Amino acid sequence: MKILFCNISYMIHYEGQTSRDITPTGAGKWVKENQDAHEKWNFLNYDGYCYGFVQNKGQFCIEHFEDVEYNENATDGVTIIWCAPLGKEKTVIVGWYENAKMYREYQYSICTPVTGIDRAYFSKAKAEDCYLLPEELRTFEIGRASVLGIGKGFGQQNYWYADSEYAKTELIPKVLSFISSHKKDRINRLSDFFAESEAANIKLSDKEKKEMDIYYDNGEYDKYLSLGYKKFKATGSADDAFYIAAALKELYQFSQAIKWYEKVVEIEGESWDTYGNMVYLYEQINQHEKAIEIAKCLLKYPQSKQDNVKEELYGIIADNEHYLGNDEEAIKWLDKILDTTTNKVLIEHTKKIKKSWS
Repeated sequence: MKILFCNISYMIHYEGQTSRDITPTGAGKWVKENQDAHEKWNFLNYDGYCYGFVQNKGQFCIEHFEDVEYNENATDGVTIIWCAPLGKEKTVIVGWYENAKMYREYQYSICTPVTGIDRAYFSKAKAEDCYLLPEELRTFEIGRASVLGIGKGFGQQNYWYADSEYAKTELIPKVLSFISSHKKDRINRLSDFFAESEAANIKLSDKEKKEMDIYYDNGEYDKYLSLGYKKFKATGSADDAFYIAAALKELYQFSQAIKWYEKVVEIEGESWDTYGNMVYLYEQINQHEKAIEIAKCLLKYPQSKQDNVKEELYGIIADNEHYLGNDEEAIKWLDKILDTTTNKVLIEHTKKIKKSWS
């Protein structure tokens, strides 16, 4: 069995340090000094997946797993046990991934204005295969080799392959029994949490209308959605579809958001606002041809006559051509930026990218 134990900082939700969470604690000097941790996103449902991070200064030696060779860059079917320090005395299991893909080197996500998240990760798993425990159930302790002996817990690294005889015969069976008994207790949000549900009564009450507006204004988009779906069924309006799409985008459900923006287009036709939201969403989910198509369409609108807007659209097209491996075409769009802009910082940045792509 492929199993990896990872020691990360302690949080409640691991969804990006939102108001629902607490400041990360434990797991190193950097976390303490910066009151931040890259693993804060480990249980964020990011368009149906969770992406895992643990601090590591080098490669992950995935050849520790059976049937994985030294020249392989990734392996599937890994169970990742996420642990965190609870106080100063113990480290406990806070959650786990099943059927995860684990990479030898850190991977880096596309960062667009849609998310603003520039993140590294070494593993990914479907959100449905990720389990985060509520605080009261974080009771299973994982020891330290410095206390219990070599092969009986975490060593100096923040991860442990648990390939000792003790781990295989004593610890891992107990861990698997523990996580199997607590699958129903997870608190992380799944994709179907944001999905449209059938409403028995599609007419909103006055109270629901007020609540819906409050939820949206306060950024409580998950609470807004159930009422938003209900309202759209009653009105079928482009505005209501647009707000649903915007809420889904804020909840990192990019694929679902695109479907609702497309619904807006079906109802009222193409528009600057709708396409302006869609272009980065398509890039975010690696639909680069669609991102290029939408960006070129936006260039036809009057708003794109402003140099800064035009330059941004040129940059979007260049980036997506690069992601497709079309660097020669991408550089042509970088040249358009250089021909247009007088911004010295942008000129320097564009020239640097052009040199790296040439």
